[in-house]
Amino acid sequence: MERNGVVFGYTETILTPVVENGKQLIRLEENVKSISSLMGAQINNVIKAESLLDPEKKRLISQKFLLDQVSVQLEISIRINGDKAYITQNMGGGTKEVLFPKDAVLSDFYLYPRVWEDFANSEIHQKQYKILDSFDRELQLHTFTKIKEEKITLAGKTYDSIVFDILNHEIGGKQQIWIDAADGKLLQQKVLNSTISLSDKSIKNKLKRVSLDDHIFADVGIMISDIMAISSMKVKATLNPIGNWITKESLNVPGQKFEGTVENNQVQGIFEISHKKFDGQNPPPFPPDFHGDPELKPFLMPEDFIESGDPVLIKKARELTEGAEDSWEAVKRLSQWVAEEIGYDIPGGGSARNTFDLRAGECGAHSRLFTALCRAVGIPSRVVWGCIYVPNRGGSFGQHGWNEVYMGEAGWIPLDTTLREIDFVDSSHIRLEILTSKHISFNPDQMEILDFHAGSQRFGQAASTTVPEQYKPYVGRYQGPENVFKVLVQNNNLALDIPGRMIFELTEPDENGLWYFKLTTDVYVAFEQNNSGEVTSMNIHSKARIPKKSDLEETTDNIPEQFRPYIGQYPVPMQEAVFTVFYSQDNLAVKHPAGGVMYLEEPDEQGLWACRNREEKISFVKDDEGLVKVMIIHELVHAPKID
Repeated sequence: MERNGVVFGYTETILTPVVENGKQLIRLEENVKSISSLMGAQINNVIKAESLLDPEKKRLISQKFLLDQVSVQLEISIRINGDKAYITQNMGGGTKEVLFPKDAVLSDFYLYPRVWEDFANSEIHQKQYKILDSFDRELQLHTFTKIKEEKITLAGKTYDSIVFDILNHEIGGKQQIWIDAADGKLLQQKVLNSTISLSDKSIKNKLKRVSLDDHIFADVGIMISDIMAISSMKVKATLNPIGNWITKESLNVPGQKFEGTVENNQVQGIFEISHKKFDGQNPPPFPPDFHGDPELKPFLMPEDFIESGDPVLIKKARELTEGAEDSWEAVKRLSQWVAEEIGYDIPGGGSARNTFDLRAGECGAHSRLFTALCRAVGIPSRVVWGCIYVPNRGGSFGQHGWNEVYMGEAGWIPLDTTLREIDFVDSSHIRLEILTSKHISFNPDQMEILDFHAGSQRFGQAASTTVPEQYKPYVGRYQGPENVFKVLVQNNNLALDIPGRMIFELTEPDENGLWYFKLTTDVYVAFEQNNSGEVTSMNIHSKARIPKKSDLEETTDNIPEQFRPYIGQYPVPMQEAVFTVFYSQDNLAVKHPAGGVMYLEEPDEQGLWACRNREEKISFVKDDEGLVKVMIIHELVHAPKID
């Protein structure tokens, strides 16, 4: 796998003849590894799949699949029985039965030879195939269009190839493939801005990390000072989204008007957005009763990654909404809890329950958890996706997911727990569709802001570059242990520029003088002053949430009972490193992956374990059964001001 000439991943395929129940079969093992980054966060994907294939009938018999992102581990198993596929996954949804007719295809191993057989000896130019998607657990219709024949050289060998364009009619995905004209073997594949091509094993030692930001950001070069105050916006856009089959009707919804064209999932036109804040009038009672409405039924039921029937989530939702006067009050309580308690992390928890346990996630994780909590108490809710205006990269639109809740006669009301817009969304939210697929990419070609209103700021009026008087003492450069941090003003807010990551805007200081990140309460800044009132240094306090993956294999017989739940391994999300908690010197100790051991003191009243001779503190998150799910490292970075 390569992107812009940089190799960032590979798929290794191993074929082995096997005999099961006296029948000759093929075992297909696939090992996938890729390394990339998104918004500065490292993303390491490891996939292991094992399939059994019938060489006679050219059909898949079974498949087991594991996607490991450390904090997210998705397991899928598929079993084919006659004309049905039974697909089980571990993050909600249980086992799903999918009709799998004889003309349907699952394994790529048989797909491309079949395409070759259909096209090589005929004059057909185009054909459709039903392909079972194991992630979305459904048959998806694809159109294969033959566009040319050409020679292609890969791994030192030249092949005669047939080139096809492929269009997925369910999620709008587009790709181009090259198959061997001699036998239909897949030679090369181009999807989004990446190329996957046949290679030799030496490629495994050439991986370098690449950024995927271009898939989720479209630069517009306009800085808006107060994003939450955006009351209207007009945007010209050309998009190639993946995730839903987009129609003009799906783009024209309350608060959003679209004029333009949608052809083969390419969106070209002008969006006008003006989301009005719900006034809370005439909400449904609480608890509501919408179970008699068939149109609302899908938004009250559990689904993949939204485990609203989970007993732990039901208990929490009921606890948070107890005594609510109406459904809107219940919604705001749930929304505020998710906004305040769930930190921001990529990829985070993925599913609602895993996000609840991990207490961290990106926008999709926040939105799935909020939807699960709403559904758990009978409030119809759904996750929608599209893009929003963000200050990143000098002003841009970024891929995003948020929520809609059903409020009776008021209809569907949008809100955004990730941005702490707990009872509204600002009018930079461009909605593409209801989230239904695991394959999501905003994939913009170009976007341009034609007009906007944001408080007192209007289109054509640049955001003020003047530093407000109250922020002047803090603005400047601060020397950290490894990097120089910059404190500046962005969108009329004090902001912290972290090298290699992004610029994080800060809230106004609380009564304790703490400036929290607007994006997450897991990080805050405190400034130190001398006797003259001059700012001399900055302390950055952060929480790193690390899920517990396993207990230690060694015996715990000699470990006091109160320490046993904590003992185990805690892999760092998206990094190839592991913290190990063990018992030593009559207390807990933490082995750091970079070397060294942090010896802990007894926890204080807040459950914080201080580290001897170190600034860090440790806390743990337990579930209702007392099992430790997450370790939180409370870190402090001290940075003196240098100018």
